[in-house]
Amino acid sequence: MSDIPAQYNKFILKHDADGLKSLLGALPSKEKGNVFEAILAELYRGNGWLVQQQGGRGDAGADILLYHPKTPSTVSLIIQAKNHSLPLTLDQARIELIKFEEQSAPLHNCQNFRLVAVNGYVREAHKLGEFNLLLDGWEHIEKLVQNYEPESAAEPSIELFAHNRITYQRINELWEDSRHVAVVQATGTGKSYLIAKVLADFLDKRKVVLAPSTYILEQQKSKIPWLADSTDFLTYAKLGRMTGKEISTLNCGLIVLDEFHRCGADVWGAGVQKLLDSHPDAKVLGTTATPIRYLDDSRNMAEELFDGIVAEDLSLAEAIVRRILPPPTYISALYTLNEECSSLLEEVEASKRSDEEKSELRREINAIRLDWEKTSGVPEILKQHFPPGINKLIVFCKDQQHLDEMEIEVQHWFLKAGTHQRRKTYRILTADPDSDRNLEEFKKAGGKDTVHLLFAIDMLNEGLHIPEVGAVILLRPTESPIVFYQQIGRCIQVGSDHTPIIFDLVNNFQNVRANDFIGDIEEAKEAEARRRGELGLSGYAPSIKVEELARSIEEVLSAIRERLVTWEVMFEALLKFAKEYGHSRVLVSYVDPDGHKLGIWVSHQRNIQAELAQVRRDRLEALSGWSWDRHSDRWEEGFRHLKEFVANKGHARVFQSHIAADGYKLGVWIDSQRRRKAEIPQDRRNLLEGLPEWSWNLLAEHWEQGYRFLEQFAQLNGHAKVPISYTTEGYNLGVWVNTQRNKNNEMSQERRDRLEKLAGWSWDPYSDQWEEGFRHLESFVQNEGHARVTSSYKADDGYELGAWVVRQRKTRNKMSQFYQNLLEELPGWCWEPLTMQWEEGFKHLQAFVQNEGNAKVSSSYIAEDGYKLGRWVCKQRDRLENMTPERRGFLESLDGWSWNPHNDQWEEGFKYLEVFVSREGHAKVPRSYVSSDGYNLGGWVSNQRSRKNEINQERKSRLEALTGWNYE
Repeated sequence: MSDIPAQYNKFILKHDADGLKSLLGALPSKEKGNVFEAILAELYRGNGWLVQQQGGRGDAGADILLYHPKTPSTVSLIIQAKNHSLPLTLDQARIELIKFEEQSAPLHNCQNFRLVAVNGYVREAHKLGEFNLLLDGWEHIEKLVQNYEPESAAEPSIELFAHNRITYQRINELWEDSRHVAVVQATGTGKSYLIAKVLADFLDKRKVVLAPSTYILEQQKSKIPWLADSTDFLTYAKLGRMTGKEISTLNCGLIVLDEFHRCGADVWGAGVQKLLDSHPDAKVLGTTATPIRYLDDSRNMAEELFDGIVAEDLSLAEAIVRRILPPPTYISALYTLNEECSSLLEEVEASKRSDEEKSELRREINAIRLDWEKTSGVPEILKQHFPPGINKLIVFCKDQQHLDEMEIEVQHWFLKAGTHQRRKTYRILTADPDSDRNLEEFKKAGGKDTVHLLFAIDMLNEGLHIPEVGAVILLRPTESPIVFYQQIGRCIQVGSDHTPIIFDLVNNFQNVRANDFIGDIEEAKEAEARRRGELGLSGYAPSIKVEELARSIEEVLSAIRERLVTWEVMFEALLKFAKEYGHSRVLVSYVDPDGHKLGIWVSHQRNIQAELAQVRRDRLEALSGWSWDRHSDRWEEGFRHLKEFVANKGHARVFQSHIAADGYKLGVWIDSQRRRKAEIPQDRRNLLEGLPEWSWNLLAEHWEQGYRFLEQFAQLNGHAKVPISYTTEGYNLGVWVNTQRNKNNEMSQERRDRLEKLAGWSWDPYSDQWEEGFRHLESFVQNEGHARVTSSYKADDGYELGAWVVRQRKTRNKMSQFYQNLLEELPGWCWEPLTMQWEEGFKHLQAFVQNEGNAKVSSSYIAEDGYKLGRWVCKQRDRLENMTPERRGFLESLDGWSWNPHNDQWEEGFKYLEVFVSREGHAKVPRSYVSSDGYNLGGWVSNQRSRKNEINQERKSRLEALTGWNYE
């Protein structure tokens, strides 16, 4: 144990958190901080963490650094300890958060911060928990004390990051009203730890975990090996093959649907539905990075399976902006540029240009090829951008033939780049029986001088995370947002100690999905800045480095191609496209049925707008949906979705959380328009203002939106008492209501009047809730004659009275004297729960003595009502030195009570042995000998002989003094 005062060691070793807290509270002010830091560091060591204590001046807001044993070189958590006499205020907690963000986070390359305060926090301070800040009070320290096992703690218990802790709490709140709850979180944000935490809560019940692949299941199983016996881990495919009888015998109380968007498949979905139908009382948790099935009519599986009840909706962009995930570096290039040049040379030869013109064009194309190889060829890109600390990559290919080809090509790139001495490849695909072995070898691979390349098609698109993977290479063009986000997510994960690298070598960046990703990042930055500003925090969003290395060369190639194929031919191709699709918004990657690279041509027209003849500009502008600014296409797309919304709803009041049926985030787009009002051209402003019930006043619209939801709630429930956690249609109404109460003094009289006219509205819900709890307590006293309520007690109407009573005791120092007096007037009321617990234990012990005739309780004994009396008795003996004389007297008055039962048992056996010796003349007791009153003396003697080396010298001497005693 570390060098901390012995009086603290004693309480820690005895797992006595209450005694420890008393000593900490009594410390002089000058010693409070240092002693608490030392104790907290020791508690973390005894819970399996590797610990570096560094509190003091210049600690940059980091008293303690925690390292996980599996990643000893990476700081997992930064701890700041506070032993204040009162709960920390919002301002005090905010100061610590700012110090963490500005100093300790960049210094230690860690974005996870825990503030531990002995006396907790005021309610307002908990709002800061949204910013990667774990706010923990004495309950956290109690848990560390109870689990303190310095010799046997192999590694820390499951730790939820701040964002997942909020989600975990939200899941349990939503489960109060609904059995089915979904979590939508970006890949890499720790969903598997969240699942593990929930599974651990169902320790005594059967559980079923479903996932698309055995890889995901094995990863999940590795986090909770102690639950494997009570948990069935099944793939969706296996469940689909099970009979109804087999499914019903699973008999589970919890069902976890990981990657639940996959449940939309016919066979898999049918199996899941059978499981849900056969277990109607089971709780269901679903997790995915996206609930939308874009290629299946944009079905929203969160709506179909969970009725839209979502505990968290955290996109990849939001996770990066909030620094939950590290910001990546995005390198966009085109590894097929050589082939592009060769193809263009063939087009040159087939063209009707003169020999002189062809020669000039060949020279230009070859010059481009040489320039690419020298400055931006793939080996050169890897050489310039591949960091030395990364040696594991995943390479995504189109199909098996493509994988076979690229497995050789990619190795050649790294050989030319010279970034590593050796190269080793692995492959994982459905048809390869060695995939499992390859994956395991890849995960275990080491050696920093070797680059380890895992080639995959689509088997690693979701669910599986390998911590050492620091980069991905995209060789598969895709316009699917699910595939795109899942692929780049393989190298972006919470707790990473490096900057992830995305090598997009098929120029996905030029298609709509990659552009949407950057657009989502910017929108998330604005939303985060607004949230932080409301709590007095400055901006903290990271920057994403984007390099489009092939763009300029592609534009030159496009210009050459235009000299081969006439402008008229390409315009006719665009005209056909516009007639077929109703617009001229062509993706950069689009190639028409005749082989014309129409997307590239359209992009080139925009780039040379100023050089085009007016007649050509006019013809382009006459096309439906034409835009000279490709970014304006995004505006048109947003406005089109808004018009569709208005056509269906009759108004333009779109909630910020609203997502269209095809997955488009319309609410986010509208929020962006309001914030950018001054930058929007007048014609667009006119279009928006022409829509019914459009509003530019974001704050006013948000207030009206919240009030409309509150009115609906009051109409449905008959009152406006909204729980803080209540959400409807994705809108967090409970938070909105709480905000209105906090802004009571700033609110206009008109808004105050509108709120107060709602039935049950209260500006001080604490008083209302307190009085409701007190009414239940009075009813309990009338029925039972006392106010000794157990912590788990619930009233007949489901009210959790026990929990309410516990809260009153914990918040006594903040409670008005009036309320304290009301409680103290009740018969049997006690402010000290430990006193009540002691009396409860003593009452059980008295009952035991009455039934058994003695107080000899075994350590494992449990009373009929489930009370662990044996454990309580053991604790009393351990606390003898600190026990009051009154309690000692109560215990010692019981028949058969002993402070040292093991010593008493030995003395009893020795007494029987002495009687045997006096009667028989020797101590050679047969193994099977039992005294006339039933005492197993033979067994006792045999036990002494077998424990010869453990018996103390005093007892050995007493045994050896007996006639005929021997240890054989």
